[in-house]
Amino acid sequence: IILPVGSHYFQHAVHPVSINYAYFDRFEPSMNSMRQIALLCLLDPDIIAETAKLTMELFSEPRKALAALASGEERVPARLFEQTMLDFAAFQQEMADRKPDWVEPGNLDNQQVMAATMIEFDMLREALKLPFVEAVATICTPTTYQMGERVAAGMHAVLKRDPTLRYAIAGHTHMVRIDLVNNGAQSYLNTASWSTRLAMPAPGEVNDALVEWFRHPDWENVPLRDVTQFAFAMINSSAEGPSSASLCVWEGGLKGSYRVLA
Repeated sequence: IILPVGSHYFQHAVHPVSINYAYFDRFEPSMNSMRQIALLCLLDPDIIAETAKLTMELFSEPRKALAALASGEERVPARLFEQTMLDFAAFQQEMADRKPDWVEPGNLDNQQVMAATMIEFDMLREALKLPFVEAVATICTPTTYQMGERVAAGMHAVLKRDPTLRYAIAGHTHMVRIDLVNNGAQSYLNTASWSTRLAMPAPGEVNDALVEWFRHPDWENVPLRDVTQFAFAMINSSAEGPSSASLCVWEGGLKGSYRVLA
């Protein structure tokens, strides 16, 4: 079986991170991959070095990972982060060259996205020079989740290409969202995920005990707030007029009821 590029990358390089640090897939709001890498440069530099090595093996011409690091610098979080991100940026470009049919949604400003990425990169690199707990708190500060923005941009494009569509619905992207498009004639709804969601810690909640839990997660004793929601889209149709759509959440278990979010 020939796996898609993304699946091959996950199976070959990223799977150990997903297994050992499953909270990355559960954070609400979601934490982007750059911040995940920054956090692991503090918590587990060995897994970052191994992931970089496995990623470099996926190049059409495999190369040495973290080649610019001097001896001992793999234990300097800011330097490890800097070189890891350079390797991953090169890998991303390699994948884009292999898949020229990948197209970003036309209404995304790529220059603006690139500028925001560089600002975040510089901020995280400097954050990794701070005292340990302060560095972790800075990394955990919520920011715009670009994957969610890309999904929204793609769904907006689908609606704009076909004005006869009333609704575009996405899910499993961990972002509850409803956008009105075309002056309200169309709607994009995202039902997020029914998987376990854990609130990102506020800066004042980050302490030595939480950092230790991040390093060695104990799923019998989770210090993060459970914010799991069972969201769904409800479409109401009427013979007298146009249909309407709402985002709802189910609460109260088997004998519960739904509440309209938007």
